[in-house]
Amino acid sequence: MKIENDILCNKCGQSCKVLIDAEHTCFNMEGLRAKIRAGYGSQFDGSILKFDLCDDCVAELIKTFKIPVQETEYDLFTGEEILR
Repeated sequence: MKIENDILCNKCGQSCKVLIDAEHTCFNMEGLRAKIRAGYGSQFDGSILKFDLCDDCVAELIKTFKIPVQETEYDLFTGEEILR
């Protein structure tokens, strides 16, 4: 049984559409969920920032980086990184 939850992108407001099963296991999220702990001395010192971005906003953000991101794959069931 799949249940659809709607999570909105913090940047553009679009739906990220999350599909979960009865045990609340996430099957698919069309985007990125982030939780960042701010470092000492940063402008967000002592804060934890939580936000969601849709696929389009993640792609748009990554295009602005001067240094490319490192991208690897992960096992959908274990969450472990797959080394190539």
